[in-house]
Amino acid sequence: MKYVLIVLLLAASINTFAQSSFGVKGGLTWGNIVGNDILKVEYRPGYTFGALANRQLIGHASLQTEINYTSKIYSYGKLRAIDENKNQLDYKIDRKSKNAYLEIPLLLKYTGKGEKLLPYFMIGGTYSKLLNAKSVIGPGTRTEKPGYTTVTSMYKGSDIGITAALGTDIVRKKSKIILELRYTRGVIAMYKQSDNTRSRQPNIYNSSFSLTTGIRI
Repeated sequence: MKYVLIVLLLAASINTFAQSSFGVKGGLTWGNIVGNDILKVEYRPGYTFGALANRQLIGHASLQTEINYTSKIYSYGKLRAIDENKNQLDYKIDRKSKNAYLEIPLLLKYTGKGEKLLPYFMIGGTYSKLLNAKSVIGPGTRTEKPGYTTVTSMYKGSDIGITAALGTDIVRKKSKIILELRYTRGVIAMYKQSDNTRSRQPNIYNSSFSLTTGIRI
């Protein structure tokens, strides 16, 4: 709840300025994980939706904050681990994971010139709060409705990522249509250190693309 309040306060502060805009958006995500301990992984489609607030700064620059619900789904078949004797172990695992996050990006936006199309670029950071994590291991990963098990306790509760986006605003009479491609790369290892082993923390990080559309007023 406190994360929602933070974004509402940010939106309220933006609203005190004349050159502000607000909007909603949604679309598809393609989740993945990266790191030296991942040897085989596949992108899987998920979804995202949320709201945004944008404040004009100076010239073509503006500051944009958002609150998004994002589902990140991925599967992997080969991992690398280091045991307590520092031996390297590569092993196969048929696993599919589905994680849900509340994401709060804070992005610097640069908008190009145009009349009907306003291309833009954004870069900044994203704070992500893990809401839940589910996983299925074994042949069930290939079924249409696999039996997921809740594994939230295996993951760290939050993440910070670097975000970059390319998009365009399509100008309408009283609004703008948003089309955007975005990439976010986590910088905090996803998994907690196991309590029953002296092996190191897994070197695995969030990575995802999203393709979204929406409306800005």
